[in-house]
Amino acid sequence: MGQRCHGVVTVALCLFCLRGLTRCFLTSTPCPGLRRRDHTLHWLVATGFAPAAEAFEGDAACIREAARTQTLQDPVLAPSLLRLAFHDAATRRPGDSRRQGPNGSIRFELMRDENYGPSMAAALAAVESIVQRCKVSWADAIAVSGAAVVEAMGGPVIPVETGRSDATEPDTDKRLPDGTLTSGAIRDYFRQLGMSDAELVALLGAHTVGRWTSLLDVRPDCLDKEGGQ
Repeated sequence: MGQRCHGVVTVALCLFCLRGLTRCFLTSTPCPGLRRRDHTLHWLVATGFAPAAEAFEGDAACIREAARTQTLQDPVLAPSLLRLAFHDAATRRPGDSRRQGPNGSIRFELMRDENYGPSMAAALAAVESIVQRCKVSWADAIAVSGAAVVEAMGGPVIPVETGRSDATEPDTDKRLPDGTLTSGAIRDYFRQLGMSDAELVALLGAHTVGRWTSLLDVRPDCLDKEGGQ
């Protein structure tokens, strides 16, 4: 598949899959279509969802509004906030002896290779202002902001509950894929999280947010999802 075709398919599948995937990953709602024993995405969040106090709907509304305002002022924040939400959540694994993401632990992890750089630092700074404004946990601010920017970019409204407690130390290192992995290794990684190939493409496609590719000279089979293109 050519580079142009690959880019279009990435964006198309991202739009197709992002609603269900982000809802599963950021909320405590089980994912339709997954067998009960395969609810790994749900498990990642449900076990990380440990309310320290009564959760209020107003918390999520405040976070969403603050995140939308920030991304309107600086659109570059949108993909960074979505990436921040995934990186905070994806440290969770079945069999962990202690509770890990999504728990706000990423604020202790910015010097790790997978999180290092100005875009993630800027996203975390934006979240800090949301935490202060809305009086919520870092974990809630990160998770809800990730869903809010999907909506702000023209995606669906993704309900996300609040009430997560914050980590007080970093999560286990080396839980995220790096740029040296082969395509097979990346597929294996996402399968450990219970994700399909389509969901993998949706999340990887988030890295292309803010870019565009013309459809005018693209082959028809480039968008043939059923044909596996």
